[in-house]
Amino acid sequence: MTQRHPRTDGLDKILAAIASDAVHHDRDLVRPDTAVAALKNAGFGALRVPARFGGAGLSLPEVFRKVIALGAADPSVAHIYRNHFAVVEKLVAADTAGANVRRWLELAAGGALFSTGMTDKDDGSGAPVGGGRVTTDLDTSVVPHRITGTKYYSTGSTFADWILVRARRTDDDKTIFAFVDVLRNGVTVTDDWEGFGQRQSGSGTVTFDDVTVHPDEVVFTGSGHGEEFNNAALPQLYLTAILAGITSAVADDAVTLAKNRTRTFYHAPTENLLQDPLLQNTIGELVSQAYAASAIVVDVARTIDDIYAAESDVERRQRAVAASLNASKAKVVIDDIATRVSTALFDVGGASATSRTKDLDRHWRNARTLASHNPTAYKARIIGDHALNGTDLPTGGFF
Repeated sequence: MTQRHPRTDGLDKILAAIASDAVHHDRDLVRPDTAVAALKNAGFGALRVPARFGGAGLSLPEVFRKVIALGAADPSVAHIYRNHFAVVEKLVAADTAGANVRRWLELAAGGALFSTGMTDKDDGSGAPVGGGRVTTDLDTSVVPHRITGTKYYSTGSTFADWILVRARRTDDDKTIFAFVDVLRNGVTVTDDWEGFGQRQSGSGTVTFDDVTVHPDEVVFTGSGHGEEFNNAALPQLYLTAILAGITSAVADDAVTLAKNRTRTFYHAPTENLLQDPLLQNTIGELVSQAYAASAIVVDVARTIDDIYAAESDVERRQRAVAASLNASKAKVVIDDIATRVSTALFDVGGASATSRTKDLDRHWRNARTLASHNPTAYKARIIGDHALNGTDLPTGGFF
């Protein structure tokens, strides 16, 4: 039987409160500070942290069920935690391999929220997204070290306590990762995301102006991609889980819309709206697709969890590739489901459903924005190439 973490027992009530505020946050551009504070206090960010460090120690399928539920309540708030869970999984994997990451896992267990600073601005070289030179510099010739640079699209950063920053070590050009306290002198976080969806996900620009970094805050060395499965399958599945949550919310809203309608069209097949076979069919499709999307995400989460049970490096690599492939397949399918059902919702409510007060268009805007992260067409092509020709999958952080 799954052990429940004491602070997670009230999570359902918190999710209900977050859902009740979601329209207000999106429509009126109000920061969800109360929601984030409540989730911190409830131990949401500690769901995956092993129990010996003070966390709930849940399996990945259990964690992703919670993520889907938060995505249904408010996808922007769920997105705030994406980088946090990616960092925690990297720490869990490092701990499993024998690295001393206790300090950071205990911080997460205590409610600290992590974000990441990975993306540097195009340096003019024409390098593709994800392949450009790291232009954020860490000077390790002095102690404490100093970090300087600017990171973009740092989702969750405006709510974070610590940012895991990818930087270039100046003495040898190696890529390294260091935790930086957002309250440290020289750190500036700007909430400048202007997308039409995920409007309150805290995706800001972060500037580091000669910021202090202590040697024990440098935690990883290397590309951060390649063999590290948690930098590929899990973060992409997390976005897909939010989309599954949106799909679930759409299905719920569709049922509510139908039940609250008081009349139908004069040319409808029945006078009783709830007995209308066309409406029943639409609702049935939406509810079924929501179930399928959630089931797929949870199943892929299990394949990521299975990597930890590998008995050799070869088996670990095989399982990591399978998990990345499964997460990519899930994205291709669920991106399509989420964007279609969020449009089909308006077939249930009619013109009155387009009221700005209801803000039902947020479902499509959020789904379309999330699906635009790492375009589906590239994923589908690579999946097809792998199926037909056995071509290896990319090893970067976007796959």
